[in-house]
Amino acid sequence: MGTDPTRPVVLVLTRMDPRLFDPVRSVADVVLAASVEAAPAAARDRCRVVVLRSECSLRLPSLDLLPRLTDVVRPGSGTDNIDLVELRRRGISLHCNPDASAGSVAELALAALTLLCRQVPLGHALLRSGVHDKHRLMGEPVTALNLTVWGAGPVGRAVARRAVSMGLETRFVAHPSVPADLPQAERAVALRECDAHVIALPLRDSTVGVVDAAWLRQAADRRPYLVDVSRFGICVLSAVEEALSAGALRGFFLDPVDAEHAEQVRRLLERVGDRNVLVSQHQGAQRSDIRAELNHWAVSRVHAALTRDT
Repeated sequence: MGTDPTRPVVLVLTRMDPRLFDPVRSVADVVLAASVEAAPAAARDRCRVVVLRSECSLRLPSLDLLPRLTDVVRPGSGTDNIDLVELRRRGISLHCNPDASAGSVAELALAALTLLCRQVPLGHALLRSGVHDKHRLMGEPVTALNLTVWGAGPVGRAVARRAVSMGLETRFVAHPSVPADLPQAERAVALRECDAHVIALPLRDSTVGVVDAAWLRQAADRRPYLVDVSRFGICVLSAVEEALSAGALRGFFLDPVDAEHAEQVRRLLERVGDRNVLVSQHQGAQRSDIRAELNHWAVSRVHAALTRDT
């Protein structure tokens, strides 16, 4: 980083190849750090643009350390790790790309559902315990399921499109935000009648803990598959564990596992080792072509933010 106090800084709080930012080095210094607090004080003072994904947060008091911040670039969709109210209050622009990774997340969701239907996670868990019990692992065709998608944002709509293309009867749980032209079912009907649920909700106060013990009791008669590609905290894991132990779920997939959740998920897996459970490490958008597309988009947004007044 140079010493010119008038030269803006781009603070990159996610793993990206520094060479990707070569196009912006003519107008700014680029600093990579694990968090705002970990960045050099001089970089924070001159920071105009922050680039981050889901692995770190941008809230108070971190924002107070960035007095010249004008733009935040989020290569992806989730913004629950960003204080949107404070950004608006300070007049800071937020740039997101919610559509680029939606198809990749949908691909993972339906792949996981297929694996659950074929009892693959259970078979893997049994073998890790030294048990070979093929006759316990009778699967069912994923195309025979009727599916409800919770959330009609880019990911939810991509899940529905992919499911329909695979031949699944698919609908959204009814909500005022769901476009009227999409097939919908009221919550009680979906829980009573559905074989599989894909959770693709944003993390908000109104969605934290949506999939709780009451939700699972209402769905228990169908013994559905539960696929969560939303955010950690929307499914109450203790309630999911009880439902799995009681045989009230045919299978469970959890994707939004970040580093801070690893120990909690490890303990869950220990306790449900003989159930049809699959987890991944927030890998919905972890596909090389999607990452390349989002990286290119992020750099272009950074460059535009730095040069818009010139």
